Amino acid sequence: MNLAEILKNKIEKSPSQVAIGHSRKGRPIHYNFFDYGEELRAYILAMQTLGIKHGDRVAIMGSNSLEWHLTDLSLMMMGAISIPIYPNTIDSEVIEIVENTGADYFFCQDKQQYSQIKKVAQKVQQFILFEEELQTTDIPKNISFLSDLLAQSKNQELPTFSEISNYTSPDDTATIVYTSGTTDISKAVMFPQSALVAFLENIAIFMEGKITTKDCSLSHLPLSHILGRCDSLLHLSLDSHVFFGNGTTSFINDLSATKPSFFITVPRILEKMKERIENHIAAKGLLFKKLYETNRAISKNYHSKIASGQGPSTLEKQAYIYSQKYFFKPIKDQISPHIRFIVSGGAPLSKSLFYFFQDLGIPILEGYGLTETLGPCTFNPFEKPKAASVGIPLPHTEIEIDDDGEILIKSPSIFSQYLSGEYDDAEFTDDGFFKTGDIGHLDEDNYLYITDRKKDLIITSGGKNVAPQKIEVLMCERPHISQFMVVGDKKKYLSGLVGISKENFRELFEDGLLKSHLSVEELASRVGIQELIQMEIDDVNKLLPKYEQIRHFRILPIDITDNRQFMTPSGKVKKARLYNKFTALVDSMYHD
Repeated sequence: MNLAEILKNKIEKSPSQVAIGHSRKGRPIHYNFFDYGEELRAYILAMQTLGIKHGDRVAIMGSNSLEWHLTDLSLMMMGAISIPIYPNTIDSEVIEIVENTGADYFFCQDKQQYSQIKKVAQKVQQFILFEEELQTTDIPKNISFLSDLLAQSKNQELPTFSEISNYTSPDDTATIVYTSGTTDISKAVMFPQSALVAFLENIAIFMEGKITTKDCSLSHLPLSHILGRCDSLLHLSLDSHVFFGNGTTSFINDLSATKPSFFITVPRILEKMKERIENHIAAKGLLFKKLYETNRAISKNYHSKIASGQGPSTLEKQAYIYSQKYFFKPIKDQISPHIRFIVSGGAPLSKSLFYFFQDLGIPILEGYGLTETLGPCTFNPFEKPKAASVGIPLPHTEIEIDDDGEILIKSPSIFSQYLSGEYDDAEFTDDGFFKTGDIGHLDEDNYLYITDRKKDLIITSGGKNVAPQKIEVLMCERPHISQFMVVGDKKKYLSGLVGISKENFRELFEDGLLKSHLSVEELASRVGIQELIQMEIDDVNKLLPKYEQIRHFRILPIDITDNRQFMTPSGKVKKARLYNKFTALVDSMYHD
């Protein structure tokens, strides 16, 4: 079985079922599986006309779009190797990726992106733009446009899916994906065709009977990120269809337009949604806020009774149903009137976010995986999601905990090797389990909990082992702290680097307590802001044992929220890079 055969079976079984959708000039357009297949056949012929062959390495760099997805999938179906690149990658890093991977072909978005990385055109055999808007007198001969390639193939005979199914074998490399580099070292991870098929089959088994043809997901995470990429392929194994939005920046507008029943996202997006809803509630006045708190208490009580196994009484059930129908439904409808659940991954989900959406009647199903595992290898079940847990293993996936607490994984969707060398034995146990580098444990129900990254563990000079992730998640739940990085390895006590954003102080700007023109650097130096952050850190310290408490902190002089130099696309801090940049700030907390 390969990707082409999976799609061939879908087309034969349900040709008129909706497969995908996207927006063109503000108007939603949907494709059924038959038309979707025709588009892919045309793309494959266009790629072949361009000269792309089996085994050729092809880079794709661009914003989320239907063209991005069709290019990616058609390349993998025809046996070429797709290499996604984040759209905001600087030109020197793009050139390095092209040279390291040996990419001969390069797809990019438009003239704006081309102008930023035009040196790359000199490094590849062919450079192709998705959008035909390049107006310059010195267009290199190796530049072409996707629309022209598709037009050239229009009157030619398209390859059949029976033919396309023979283009690849299970061991052929389908894609090379770069890790996010939280330790400042990105690795190029190679996946065979069989890994993608195994991922889709595992998801199909786990979700059997829970997703129907009425379900629609909204794809908004970067398609260059492993989570967004997996999201873009789910319609091949599930009965739902996927709508390709315009990325995270237009996510709220896309939600309103598409009204999905579920979507896959990261905690940073959920935090912004929570803030938006809470601001809406606050704007309705004190009485409405009191009603909100009362209805949340009803929901909390209902769910706590279920979690304890005790079960709610008839009166409590009726109160919950009434609360959901008459109070929370209008709030849910702001997200989507059809929303059933939300999937979270890519970074740790705080308990407060889990319970907030649960109280609204929207369960968050958190999953866990790494680039090397091709996305999720554990997932919270619909029937009983647990806060702070990343769920149970997917089918055909084994999870073990090593003696030092490291999480070990064995799965058919595991990567084949790193681009830098052969299958690295140092990354695997003798019996074939992948060493994730994450620390965690399994509970009595086989739910997995992540404690921290093994490399991030802190050992104080007093010999105390500290897992900083728990502290950092608690800190980021405070209203004015965007990011928090615990430091203190080999030191007497723990300290922290605090990331702030002007967005977090909006109420102070609106009330005239702060001038709106103040920069983040100016905010960070204000005594009042430092006192506010100190109060929030003190609140968290009360929840921690003494050796885990934060004694000193420094506020970063820049907003790193959307800064790819210091943040991964899924919202995790690149700790090594941040530490190296602000070593002086860290040192200033340890004068004694």
